[in-house]
Amino acid sequence: MSAAPKVSVHAQFPLTSDEIRLLSDLGFMAIQTGHVVPALGIFHALRVLRPQHALPFIGIALSHVARGAVRDAVAVLSEGDAAVTVERDDLRLYQGLVLSLAGDSKASEGILASLAARNSLGEAQRFFLEKMLQKKHLKGLNMARPSPAKVFSKSSEES
Repeated sequence: MSAAPKVSVHAQFPLTSDEIRLLSDLGFMAIQTGHVVPALGIFHALRVLRPQHALPFIGIALSHVARGAVRDAVAVLSEGDAAVTVERDDLRLYQGLVLSLAGDSKASEGILASLAARNSLGEAQRFFLEKMLQKKHLKGLNMARPSPAKVFSKSSEES
């Protein structure tokens, strides 16, 4: 008798990107309204379905922060750092934030400085990073920005 073929969780429970987005929105709303246990359940399920994505790790970490377990949040994001291949910069931004909350300003500043030096951050990521840096004493950090020529050449190509 042959063994049954292995089927991925994603194949067994296919969800569209809209369904994933809805679940993650519900998880974040649960955190905001103090329903941390349901939020953890949602994000743990998303982690099973999308283990290579940053969003589940971020959601689990923020759930831990909401319940006052900042060290648990640090551990989750460290674990995610090894697993995540999609939205890696997002994970690193939250790592910097949570490490700062945990009192590890040196590690936080190292992560934020390395992100600030990169030219590949999206607009929302850069905005979030700049807000975090304004709250720290890293204000003088020189953030890499795309040159105006690159910005204008992209917009002229899209027209």
